[in-house]
This record gives sequence, C-alpha cells and structure tokens, in this order.
Amino acid sequence: FRLVCMHGLHGLGSPPDTIEELQKMEQCAVVDEIIQQAIDGQYLRLYLQHHPSVERIPAFLGGARDVRELWISHNMRLKHIPCTIADLAQNLTHLDLSHNALEYLPHEVSQLHSLKRFNVSHNQLAALPFGLAQTPLTHLNLRHNCLQYLPYDVKALPLEECQLEGNPFLSPTTDLRPEVPESARLCAQCRQPMRDGLVYMAFTPFHDRQRQPFAYYVCDGECFLDCHKMHFLDTLRPATKTTAHGTSMEVIFDD
Repeated sequence: FRLVCMHGLHGLGSPPDTIEELQKMEQCAVVDEIIQQAIDGQYLRLYLQHHPSVERIPAFLGGARDVRELWISHNMRLKHIPCTIADLAQNLTHLDLSHNALEYLPHEVSQLHSLKRFNVSHNQLAALPFGLAQTPLTHLNLRHNCLQYLPYDVKALPLEECQLEGNPFLSPTTDLRPEVPESARLCAQCRQPMRDGLVYMAFTPFHDRQRQPFAYYVCDGECFLDCHKMHFLDTLRPATKTTAHGTSMEVIFDD
C-alpha cells in the first residue's frame, strides 16, 4: 500500500475491495506524483504513459506551465483530458495523446496558441473541436479514430504534414448533418453571430489527398445556399490549351 498511502487515504470511505481497484489507486497516485514533480521541478518534458488503469488526468495538470512537450499516451482506459490543459498554452509546442481511449477533446485544445505538433492517433474520436485554426499547427496526426468529417477551419492550418488514414469519413452521398458546436460562434459564410445554426457538408481536396468531408457552420438558410454556390463554383477549374497560335484559356467542369 506504499503508493496508495503516499497519495493519501483520508478521502476514501474504505480500502479497495479488489486487486483491480488497488492497481487503479496506485497508478493514479503515480500520475499525481509525476505531475507534481513536473510542477515543482519546472520540467520542460512530461511523460504520462503506460498506465492501463487510469481513466482521467487530474485537473492540476494545468499547473505544469513550463512544460513544452507533453506525452499522455498508451493509457488504454483514458477517456478524458482536463480542460485545464489550456493553462499550458504559453509554452506547449508538442502534444501526444495517442493510443488512449479518448472519445472527445475539450475545446480548450484550440487555445494552445504555441502548439506545433499534435498526435491524437489511435483513439475513439468522433469529431474534432472547432477552433484549431487558432493554433500554429504544422504536424497533425489523426490516424485510426472514428472521424466522419472535419471542421472547416482545419483547412486554414499551416500544415506541413497531416495523417488521416483509418477513419470512416462520410461519402458525398451522405444525408448526415452533424450538430453545430457551441464554439462556432460566427457563421462561416457571412461572419455574423450564429442564430439557429445549419451545417453544410462540402467535399474538397485537403493536403494533397482525395476529397475529404468538411462541415461548414452557417447561420441560416440563405447562408447555407450561398455556401453551396461557393463550393459549386469551386468545381470550375481553369485549364490551358496550347495551339499553334499560342495559349488560350478554357473553362471545364469537374464531375
């Protein structure tokens, strides 16, 4: 019980009943101690890896504000990252959340305004938080999740590398319209505050890959139609045709 005692039993009503509960308490105590050491020692790198019983990371992770590289990976039961991760915004440039059981990301991830590299592969994410375009991300790894679409602002990222393999992305024949996230406060089309909120799905090339589904959040039916017109016109492609008399331009339609 050494690790459990170090963590403190004063908040527990009774000792653990099973070996699994004991292991969970011990691993949580280890995670707490590692984070506290990072805070006290002003660590630049923090590793929270291979703790198979840990389901949550404590909120006081936000106190490790000197950390520049954070690895929270290979924790098979970890489903939640605390919103206090936003407190690391000033210095955090590398975030690895791969090989966990994350089902969603807190929207505070979009507040990490120094983040350059983000690996969240091999999780269970069904969607990304809106607002990632506020970060300076250059490397993004989304492989092997449950993503069906991407928020439109991802296209604005200055990405040098983007990995998307292993996600069940929607096809252009879909009728699915995801919900508008609370963080999408402005219409993608007119840039006015959102009212009722509609979603237009556009399938466009992304990062030198095949067409991917992007969700555009718009405020009403008129902006929905304007968004459709904008993407329809995007299917027009200028092509050059060289003749004996020089080069002429012609417009063609993509099917």
